[in-house]
Amino acid sequence: VAYKERIQKHLPSGLLAASMFLTGASGLIGEVLLGSVNSYLLGNSIQQMVTVFGLMMLMMGVGALLQYKIGDTNLIEEFILLEVALAVLIGFAPITIYWAFGALAGSFVVIQYFFILGIGLLIGFEIPLVLRINERYIKTIGANFASTVSLDYIGAFVAAYAFVYIFIRHFPLYEISVMVAGGNLLVAVITFWYFVHQKKV
Repeated sequence: VAYKERIQKHLPSGLLAASMFLTGASGLIGEVLLGSVNSYLLGNSIQQMVTVFGLMMLMMGVGALLQYKIGDTNLIEEFILLEVALAVLIGFAPITIYWAFGALAGSFVVIQYFFILGIGLLIGFEIPLVLRINERYIKTIGANFASTVSLDYIGAFVAAYAFVYIFIRHFPLYEISVMVAGGNLLVAVITFWYFVHQKKV
């Protein structure tokens, strides 16, 4: 009984930590995907990668600043919507940018920066939002940060090596984007199933 109680006690924060691992991985690959697409289309890979990463980091900061405007009553629902929105943007980003480059030459930059800024902004919401949710289950600030932020960074580390040594060698960019989007959708489904469907909020 005590063992089951410990599992039930730590399961919510464990699921949130696993979610941060997946979102950290998908966020990093999303950034690399956009940098790669721009490099293929526009050349000068160093400039494109630095521009994409710099702008996305800026928007992540903006997202982190804006998230405090979200009330505390619907944090789980907001997190699920966030992951679905990220799945849509990351999933469609490469193929839409390729299409815009060929069909909308004059407006290509609008589509390009819509995805860069939009994905960066949404990624910026993730960590602060999960930290706020996790406050319900982990009362100590240090433990909350450790279980949330560390898994996000570890997920990004794993994703970086997976992108270089697995994904880019075997799959085109648009297929990678769909797989990454699937990771965000998986997080949304798990979060909905446990916290909403199972009424664990």
